[in-house]
Amino acid sequence: MTARSTLAALRAAVLRAVVLPAVALRAAALHIVALQTGALEAVAPRVARRAVALLALAAAGAPATLALQSGAAAKSAPEALEGVLSALGVEPRDVGMRETDLAFMVHERPRSELARLLMTEPLRADGLTRVTGQLLSAAAKSSSPDLLAVVSRFNNRTVRRGLIGDPIEKFKKAAEADDALASVLRALGAADADIRAAADLPASVRRAAALVLLTAQEVPPWIKRGTRGAPTEFWIKFESKLREPLKTGEQEEKEEKEAPDVDYNLTYKRAAEEFPAEFVMVAAQDVVFAVEEAVRSLKADAALSSATFSYRASTRFGWVILAGSGDDVHAFDAPEGPDAAAKPRPESQTALLIIDTGGGDTYAQAGAAFSRQAPVGVAIDLAGDDTYRAPAANVASFGAGALGVGVLWDEAGDDTYEADRRALGYGEFGLGLLIDVAGRDVYKSIDSAQASATAGYGLLVDREGDDQYEAYRMSQAFAAVNAVAALVDLAGADRYVANDTDIRYPAPQSKEHNVSLAQGAASGWRAEYVDGVSVNGGVAILLDGGGDDTYTCGVFGQGVGYWYGAGLLIDLGGADSYLGQWYVQGAAAHFAAGVLVDRDGADRYDARMNMSQGAGHDLSVGILIDDAGNDTYQGSTLGLGASNAAGVGLMIDRGGDDRYETPAEQCLGWVNANEAYRSLFRSYGLFVDFAGRDVYTVRGAAGAPAGYAGGASAAPGRAGAKDGATWPTPANDGGPNRVIFGYGVDRP
Repeated sequence: MTARSTLAALRAAVLRAVVLPAVALRAAALHIVALQTGALEAVAPRVARRAVALLALAAAGAPATLALQSGAAAKSAPEALEGVLSALGVEPRDVGMRETDLAFMVHERPRSELARLLMTEPLRADGLTRVTGQLLSAAAKSSSPDLLAVVSRFNNRTVRRGLIGDPIEKFKKAAEADDALASVLRALGAADADIRAAADLPASVRRAAALVLLTAQEVPPWIKRGTRGAPTEFWIKFESKLREPLKTGEQEEKEEKEAPDVDYNLTYKRAAEEFPAEFVMVAAQDVVFAVEEAVRSLKADAALSSATFSYRASTRFGWVILAGSGDDVHAFDAPEGPDAAAKPRPESQTALLIIDTGGGDTYAQAGAAFSRQAPVGVAIDLAGDDTYRAPAANVASFGAGALGVGVLWDEAGDDTYEADRRALGYGEFGLGLLIDVAGRDVYKSIDSAQASATAGYGLLVDREGDDQYEAYRMSQAFAAVNAVAALVDLAGADRYVANDTDIRYPAPQSKEHNVSLAQGAASGWRAEYVDGVSVNGGVAILLDGGGDDTYTCGVFGQGVGYWYGAGLLIDLGGADSYLGQWYVQGAAAHFAAGVLVDRDGADRYDARMNMSQGAGHDLSVGILIDDAGNDTYQGSTLGLGASNAAGVGLMIDRGGDDRYETPAEQCLGWVNANEAYRSLFRSYGLFVDFAGRDVYTVRGAAGAPAGYAGGASAAPGRAGAKDGATWPTPANDGGPNRVIFGYGVDRP
């Protein structure tokens, strides 16, 4: 029998029994021909064997069931995606970056194992994000030390201080003594008059303050251990640079071109990459254990809700401020009182500890550390609608740790947080944590805030309420080198805005939009064209627990990675809206991973420029997964499951009647041809819609939404894309050395 007659016979048999995608049919026939001609090595064996088995069943008249399931079956079967890929002739285990390819293309440096896992095994993203969401949600609800333990894993420096025993048990026992607060204040260098005055405070406040201060004394040695790797001169200069004014993007670019501080920049890179963040994490977990215990004991004292008192003491690590139920203003530039000159003068605007039991309070700085001389700051506010507003000159504020540990805990009230930069869950060579337990809150920043970190940890937890987050860049879960940033909002209809109308940080991709690097964005430092020292990025996670949320950004945002960073946005429910421009909504560039997962609700996705909604560029992995709901996708070029320069783009919609408004080409399961070395690497652009009655239209045509960069178009839609169809990338081939795999699949 000739090869041609073999293929014809098999095709006829299959058409009588089961419908297969044409590519699987071709692969199976090719394999059988190879068996007859002895050219078995000319095909991909695993793929062909699977297709041959299906064809044999069909030819025998037996029922054959592919894992191309529809409806509820597709949602419930964990093998559903693997089945679709196998039927297309794609071996599921091969989807992803090869370690050898990555090693060849980019230098081996310390990197997050989470990023590596997502890049090499992207089909595990669904399970990884599901478990990550569960762990972060549970810990954020009940145990902040557990939350810190979870995030410590993401930069390969796992610390679990509460695994065996209570790490602060000795401090709890010591804090029970009547003179515990007086003793620790004396050890911290407080004035005698201030030590005596502490005896008049409520007993519960004395115990809580003593516990936190006793634990805080353990922080400086851990910070000292963490900073041994760089010379003292570097840290002195680093602290001075923290005090430089906030710059616009144009000012930064001009400064870097005219007078780059090459030696400092190189030392900073090495220090950040090599910083032993586990030492900071040890200190931070102990402090958070103490804070949680202090909050529990204070809440148990019912009398505090109406108690009035005011106490201030200056120590060598900053102010200790304890206040009752009044509306207080906490600003503290210098020691006060008749003997002020004799008191130790801490860093300007530094508070070691603030406890305020009630009232509508105003803070200029709280829960922040920003020098080796004052490496810890804790603030606890139990009640009231509070205003946290930092002066522009502040170095760090409100749950910020630069060269230290900063923790801010607000238990209740509709609060407003405003700070230009380095605030609201910020860490740099340190850890910053902000926890807001209840209320409708507003968070406003410009740069490096709202869960942002470099060489350390930045965390913001909001447990309930309809909240509003506003920033410009490197915020709302942003991680740079050797860092983990996590913004966890457990409930409420929330609004996340990375400002893209006031252009202060214009993007190289489009000067009409800001570089956002926000809402689950992780980035390393790419410098092969500058000083040659590129450093890998960290891990950023924005987890929203539910509610009808809105996400808006410019360039780089909403689950995005750059230069070995791993950025994740996980939304667990609600009818959500996503708007972005370029590299958004599950996208990545240059050896990185970006993931957006939305678990439920009728959602709207709008990406207006390029590389979006499950798009990978240059050996990167971009993934968008939507589990349920009648969704609308307004896509871009290289979007909705697209690959460029040997990337992996994966877009999965598991259920609902969906609408896809896209350009005519380069989307919906697309792979661009590669050049040079990248032409040797496998590329995957995969789009799969498992269920529902779906509609595909051309974006920019009459009646389509305004704002699409391509403008009006009367061109036909993506070739072959329609409900119940399968379509390949035009450049796809079925040859023996296939490296391009671009497919769209819509199951009715």
